[in-house]
Amino acid sequence: MGRRSAILLIILLALSVLAAGELFYIDYQVNFGTAAFKSFCNINQSFNCDAVAASPYSSFYGIPLAFWGMMLNLFLLGLVLDRKRLGRLQGYLPLFLLGVVGFQVVFCLYLAYVSSFILQTFCLVCMIFWLITAALFGTVVVLNWHVKGQLPRPFRPALKTAWRQDGKALVIYAGVIFLITAAGSAYFVYRQNCSTHSATLSCQYFDAAQQEASLGAQNP
Repeated sequence: MGRRSAILLIILLALSVLAAGELFYIDYQVNFGTAAFKSFCNINQSFNCDAVAASPYSSFYGIPLAFWGMMLNLFLLGLVLDRKRLGRLQGYLPLFLLGVVGFQVVFCLYLAYVSSFILQTFCLVCMIFWLITAALFGTVVVLNWHVKGQLPRPFRPALKTAWRQDGKALVIYAGVIFLITAAGSAYFVYRQNCSTHSATLSCQYFDAAQQEASLGAQNP
């Protein structure tokens, strides 16, 4: 992977993380916030990020899709930034990116279909994320075209050897992202349960703490 390609990937991945982070913030405020919230992209009936965030299509098993996207692209960003630690696996990075980003493109197309024909309203920040993902996919396709034929042959034995020798960094990155994602997922599942079983003692304690923190921020 050349230096220019790496820089372009880093920029696009960083932008995608920021866009997903903004979506995550909006989703959290809409679904878990303690006060009335209106995002900057709640413009009208046709363009309303809040309505999209409040829909059942914005989450997967109670966990915001924006959170999944943010953590996945953060993982990819870490791999590209520290790609030299991957050793021989670095040669397989463009192909790995192609598979992951290609999946994201398909999922973005599905969400675009949902916004167009089911919800009939669009989220501007979502659309920005889709455009960044499309640009990222185009970059990865071009990158794979340039490195075509450079992968070691035969493919599978070479990949197994590279994994055994240099797979430690990938495991570390994946482990860190997995732990953060698992912790965040547990929190959202807990909050989702509290929304339907708010009478439990732990939920009442958590809601009281949230309200106290909110009042403290408003009245310093």
